[in-house]
Amino acid sequence: MRIAFVGKGGSGKSTLSASLSLFISKQKLKPITVFDADLNIHVPELLGFQEISKNNHISAKEPTEEIKRWLIGDNEIENLGAFRKTTPPTRKSNIIKIESIKETPLYKYGVHRDNISVFAVGTYEKDEIGATCYHNSLATFESILNHTDDKGGYIIADMVAGVDSFAGTL
Repeated sequence: MRIAFVGKGGSGKSTLSASLSLFISKQKLKPITVFDADLNIHVPELLGFQEISKNNHISAKEPTEEIKRWLIGDNEIENLGAFRKTTPPTRKSNIIKIESIKETPLYKYGVHRDNISVFAVGTYEKDEIGATCYHNSLATFESILNHTDDKGGYIIADMVAGVDSFAGTL
């Protein structure tokens, strides 16, 4: 099941994302994968985890490349630039299964405890403010969602403020 919290800034998206994640985790029914896709990354802290290093944000260069290469699988896509956020999975693609997320390269970029895995999409660096769009950071997250089988668990996302989440494929 996928649950995303969207809305204006200050409306409680991060708080609700963390609260629902904790509530579901206490049921111990299925694993929970939480994505903090907000520019202001607070969900890991709200869940009692340490801050996720900027190098481990899934929109950072190394994680993006490793995750995309893995998702491509045996498809004949050699240029990572040709693997877009809207590229659909094929029979040759690798699929992330929530119940076995430990077996994917995504796992090493998150923080984990019990049945919760938390990932930060990323945020701007000082030199990027006004020079780039946050949609670029969300591209890897979109690819992950397009290549994830969530039947064995939950995906909970704290989305960026505003309605941009509805304008793309998120």
